[in-house]
Amino acid sequence: MSKPLYDVLVIGGGVTGTAVMHVLSHYTNVSRIGIIEQHRDVAMVNSHPHNNSQTLHFGDIETNYVLEKALPVKDAGQLIMNYVRRSPARNLYQVTSKMVLAVGEQEVAELRARFEQFSDSYPELRLIEADEIAELEPEVMNGRDPKQSVVALLSPDGYAINYQLLSRSFMESADSGSCTVDQLFTTTVKSINRVNDEFVVALNGKESLRARAVIVCAGPQSLIFAQEMGYAEELAFLPVAGSFYFTEHPVLRGKVYTVQTPELPFAAVHGDPDVAMIGQTRFGPTAKVIPMLERHRYNTVRPYLRTPIMRLAGLLTLLSLMRRPVLTRFILKNLFYDWPLIGKWLYLKQMRKIIPALSWSQVRLGKHLGGLRPQIVDTRQREMLMGESTVKGDRIIFNTTPSPGASVSLKNAESDVAWIIRQLGPNYTFDQEGFDRDLRN
Repeated sequence: MSKPLYDVLVIGGGVTGTAVMHVLSHYTNVSRIGIIEQHRDVAMVNSHPHNNSQTLHFGDIETNYVLEKALPVKDAGQLIMNYVRRSPARNLYQVTSKMVLAVGEQEVAELRARFEQFSDSYPELRLIEADEIAELEPEVMNGRDPKQSVVALLSPDGYAINYQLLSRSFMESADSGSCTVDQLFTTTVKSINRVNDEFVVALNGKESLRARAVIVCAGPQSLIFAQEMGYAEELAFLPVAGSFYFTEHPVLRGKVYTVQTPELPFAAVHGDPDVAMIGQTRFGPTAKVIPMLERHRYNTVRPYLRTPIMRLAGLLTLLSLMRRPVLTRFILKNLFYDWPLIGKWLYLKQMRKIIPALSWSQVRLGKHLGGLRPQIVDTRQREMLMGESTVKGDRIIFNTTPSPGASVSLKNAESDVAWIIRQLGPNYTFDQEGFDRDLRN
């Protein structure tokens, strides 16, 4: 007996893939969908709370976003906000204050200008001075040089999200939809092939699956699958691993970010109360380039070394990027942050931008924590791509780097599902009105 033909197969069970399952099951008329995940549960990799910043981004305190880029992030973040607020599961999120801290005359001037540009679009955003910062976050001002210029942009209604629990909620919701949902865990995809008018997804140790359409949400592996099918051959990626330092006792009441370097697609140090390890504050993430497809899984080194970054065009791109002093300094510094003793000493300097009185004995490096995201580079233009990278083919989508991360997962799911439904033809429909009613209103 042949395997059933799926309308859509989703590969990858992180928050991006499970959001796609939620949207497919509730806002389309597809009859059968399936999701394939190599781990035993959803969100075991980058969507796990130990491996990301647990922040719902709105673009207001992310200083590398100009207003035109921040507003779409705000719209995407509001979809997640509406979902978690209306969910009966109350453990998906915590409401917390969040601020971006400017230290020194140049950053202070930049943040004041940003407030003038953003205040109309973000009416809840406030510019606060040193005395109010001290009232809201005492440790931020404790021990700071009184001559040092400091201001902050404050958003009182920030959201800290447990994206693994959110992923589980998406999957439970998919199961309650009107279509048949199949979940295949501990299942590894070997290849995706187009056979006539269908996709055949080959699995390790299991019979292949057939589908009319495929949406791949597997991080860096998405780009590898795309290139095996002949798409996006000009792209390569650098796996950027992020680690975190922790304090054993809370030193922050809310999220405190710092001003980012606009030339870099990497977050500056920030401090967050941890939603999974209550009572601890964590600082990070660091950003170290490592030759792996998945953090802490050393059997993924060899597959990475076969990717385009190790070919001539990729190596020339790396040489071109390393000619930029700001990027070279950043990469070299981050190489040392995970080292014993010296790494802690170096990163303590970064953390003291937020908590000046933070001592050596108060912090520790989190072991076996932190995720990995692929930083996409274009080997033809020899440039880093600063935003997300999605590759589309005929009835197939490859999501590689949703930006900024899980915050845009529902928005990406809306876009991907609507596009796939159009590709499938006139017998398939997407209920845009229902989506907007449930998640935008």
